[in-house]
This record gives sequence, structure tokens and C-alpha cells, in this order.
Amino acid sequence: MLDYKLFADDNLVHLKPFTPRRTDGFVIWDFVTVNDRQKNSHETKLFTTASVIEIGNFLNTVDKRLNLPNKVILKFENLEVQDKLSITLLEIMVFNFIRDKGFDIRIEVDPNTIRPNISERSFAISPLKILNEFKDNTREFLDAFNRSIRNVTHFRRIYPYNASPSVLSTWGDEIHAFLDFKRKNAIPKKVIDQLQELLVELIGNGIEHSKSDVLIDIDITGSTFKLEDYDTLYYAISISVVNLSYTLYHEAVKEKIALIDDDLLLSGRNASRYKYIKQAFQAHAQYFYEQKYTEQDFWTMAGLQKSISGRENNFQSGGRGSVQLIKVLQSLASNNTSYLLSGKRILNFENELLSSNEDDWIGFNTESNFLNKPDFKIFSEPNFNLPGTAYNFQFVYSDEEATHGN
Repeated sequence: MLDYKLFADDNLVHLKPFTPRRTDGFVIWDFVTVNDRQKNSHETKLFTTASVIEIGNFLNTVDKRLNLPNKVILKFENLEVQDKLSITLLEIMVFNFIRDKGFDIRIEVDPNTIRPNISERSFAISPLKILNEFKDNTREFLDAFNRSIRNVTHFRRIYPYNASPSVLSTWGDEIHAFLDFKRKNAIPKKVIDQLQELLVELIGNGIEHSKSDVLIDIDITGSTFKLEDYDTLYYAISISVVNLSYTLYHEAVKEKIALIDDDLLLSGRNASRYKYIKQAFQAHAQYFYEQKYTEQDFWTMAGLQKSISGRENNFQSGGRGSVQLIKVLQSLASNNTSYLLSGKRILNFENELLSSNEDDWIGFNTESNFLNKPDFKIFSEPNFNLPGTAYNFQFVYSDEEATHGN
């Protein structure tokens, strides 16, 4: 379930002396002050997933160390939202503190100081906007957080981990219907079909492997953006997919393959693919921790391969491979930002490194050879630990692509 915390009790921040306190007992977290800028500065700073963890540590510090009611104002101005996932994680963070710790949280956002970009709408359409008032709306926020949203441009739903697998196709139809509503004016049919298949696969993986609810949030902008100095108008599809649990993305496949007898591996239809991964692991082991390439990164790449599943004692079936679906979506887009975040590692989906060979192995390198080391540039390490797995997708398409792609 979405009950796991994005913070740790032993990761407390030092509250600086300048932290303002209002006479009504509220403690203020100010995005400008925290980032050490002058109040009159118009400089913008990226609001990222790391910013969310910073807020979580601040809230935890208030809860643990201050002899005050848990009343906090989160104040945002002069910022640029990096991507949709950062706002989705902030929603979950605030939800946890309100529901589990009884916090009264208010959010002050100055929309005039948010730098325009494709992710700018994320604040405006988030349940967080309910807290952007001068009264206690925490109950209303909790209700809104769990409520499904489906309108012309916004789709948001929490898929329960204990649902029957048979409803996956129904969920896929629901996502398809939302996207298809926009098809005549925007989204090519091929994009809709690929997105539906990708999201259904990610929902199924999250529920099956992590035993966790899966939150999906899709936002479609209007055709109002330009890339560089061209006259063509573009729209964006921004998607966040989150499942929070104590199981990281790579663990199921690692335990299934690394700890199993070779004799058992020979018994399934896809046995040769699992055996190949064991062979690749031996080839990659010499590179672990070279330029920050880790064993977790290898098993994450393994889990993204076609026909590989973390399901116990099942070597007969496996998915088409989410990376192949992502590659198609990226190849149809004029611009994109896609990555997977799990634990303390990020894998960025760089389109030029997602090609597969004749046996459908993705090398995450220019050779499309999974036995060779990957291009290390696809990996990065955030300064926090995310329990579970999260995806961020942002695909930018032009009106011309929509016209010719239907």
C-alpha cells in the first residue's frame, strides 16, 4: 500500500535559526530560504524528487525535536518543477504526515513565480491545491488524494494491490478510453496503444512483485509549447507511476535467478533467457562499482528484458518488455524524459541505448549486446532512498505528428 515513508527517522535535518515561526504556532518551510537565496531574488531553482525528501526530513524534524504542535506551512516561490514525479511524491509525503502523524499542513504557492515549462501544471491539478488556503483542509485533502480523477486532460487513480489479476484488462481499457478521447485532436493511435500496454504492464508488475498499491497520474497539456525557436506547437503527455514498498525493483529477479538451481532453470519455456542472464551477470561482475555501476543496476536491467519475470517458480511467461514499449514511445516523440527510480539508484531511458539485437536483448549500450558493459551515463544516484519503485515519463509530440500519426 502507499503507506511506506519517503523519509527515515534517523535522517533529521538541523533546523536553522532563521526558520520563522508564526504567532499561531505554525512553522514555515520556505523554498527560497532553504535554498539560500535572497528574498528579493528572481533566480529560480529546480524543484526535484530530492526537494521532496528534504521536505520530509524537515517535517520529521519538526515532529521529533520541536515542542510545538505539528502545524507547518510549506511555502513555494521562484521555482521550476523538474517533472511530474516530484509533485506526485510530494503528494504522498504530505498524505503520510497528515494521516499518520496528525499534521496540519498548509501550502502557499505563488503561481506568478513558477517558471513556465511543460511540468508547470503539476501543482495546479494536484490534490495539494486543496491545502493552498488559509484554513484547515486536511480532511478534504485526504479524501481527494484517494479519489480517482478522469477528465479531458487529467487521469489519476490508485490501483489496489489486492485486486484480482483479471481486472487488469479492464483497467487497461479505462486508460485507453481516457487517451482515446483526445485522439482526434492530439494523440496518435499508435501512442495510445503503446501507452496502454506499458501502463498495464507496470501496474501488474507493481501489484504482483511489490504487493503494493500503484498510483498512476497522467496529464496531457494543450498544444501551447514551442521547442527552441520553431513555430510548430507541441503538447506533452506527463506520467508518474509509483508503488511504495520494502521491495525494490531489482530484488525479485535477482533472488529468482541468482539463488536458484541451474537444473530448475532448464525446465521452462524461457529457461534459456534466464540462463543467459546468469551468464551476463558473470560478465558484468568485473565492472561493478566502476564509474558508479552497481550490482543493483545490473539486476534492474535484467528485470527490464523481454520475457523475464520476477514471479516465483514461473519460467514459462514474461512480459513483452517495458523498455521496448518505452523505446517506441520515445521514437515517436520530439522530446522526452523517462527514468526509473528505485532505492538509491536511477536508470535513465536513453533512446539511443535501448535498441535490441536479433534475440530481443537490450544491451543499454551502443552495441545492443547485454554481455557487454552498459553505458554508465544512464545511471545516477540521488541523495535519498526511495522505498519501492517510481517511473517518470514525459513525451512531447507536435500537432503535425498527431495529424499524420492517427
